[in-house]
Amino acid sequence: MNLRFVRLHARTARTAVTRAARARPFTVRRRPRRLTTVALGVAGLFLALLPSCAGGQEWRTLDVARQLQDSNAVAVKVQFGAGRLTLRGAEAPYLYRMQLRYDDERSKALAKWDAPNRTLTVGVDGSNMRWSGKKKEGGTMALALARTVPMDLSLDLGATESTLDLSGLRLKTLLIRSGASETKVRFDAATNTPMDRIEVDAGAAAFHATGLANTGAAKMFVTGGVGFVELDFGGAWKRDMDLDVTLTVGGAELTVPSDVGVRVSGQKTFGAYDFEGMRQVGNGVWETSGFSDAKRKLNIKASTTMGSLKIVRR
Repeated sequence: MNLRFVRLHARTARTAVTRAARARPFTVRRRPRRLTTVALGVAGLFLALLPSCAGGQEWRTLDVARQLQDSNAVAVKVQFGAGRLTLRGAEAPYLYRMQLRYDDERSKALAKWDAPNRTLTVGVDGSNMRWSGKKKEGGTMALALARTVPMDLSLDLGATESTLDLSGLRLKTLLIRSGASETKVRFDAATNTPMDRIEVDAGAAAFHATGLANTGAAKMFVTGGVGFVELDFGGAWKRDMDLDVTLTVGGAELTVPSDVGVRVSGQKTFGAYDFEGMRQVGNGVWETSGFSDAKRKLNIKASTTMGSLKIVRR
């Protein structure tokens, strides 16, 4: 629809108003502004539609859910290319509930339950979605997952702003891949079932995680590209944890409770280390005072290439 047609339509509407005024002068004298407003409103409506048509966008919404049938373990795969994502625990009786707004011209909604493999795939394929200029064209996704089911959770995120409240979920494993995004992860409550492992590939992203001790994870692997990673190991420590950190150009800051012993085995190439309250005890090895006697320990293997690693004690 072009602007010439809109102007012609508005001019035609005003002509109709003028003719109506001549035919019925009493009506026009009492309510001339209302009729003119209607004519201009029609033109304005067409003008409002122009950006959407020009941009080739067709926004759709989807509200879908599945009830929980049993308490057996499931695998959940989340894909989201661009936009804002929120994730939290779901109330009974749902296995999941998803509310999605997406561009049907550029993406495809995903909501598939594979019963034989007990795998749930949700989100948006995101292969053609992107941020454009100053205006964010991404959609929105609100996802809730059952708290009572053992779960392997993986998230493949593109250019997103993601807030993940994983408190209380019975996660066995967690895998997060993020592109040019900002991801915030929270574990506000200790889980009854300790996690086996956490893997984070931050890429060119900002990644923030708090309450990591509440996961009870035995192992955590973090890869950072040109972004910045913040890891807070607060919470209830149930066992020791091994952390493998690989940084390229970007940086990472780890916050560790003062009563947890920390040992770092590090290799750096033009990188920088800043370890608060730690001393070097060997070639590329640093420890906190009294590490061997600490009740709980965080063992860190670090590799940095033009990156920086900082450890803060609190």
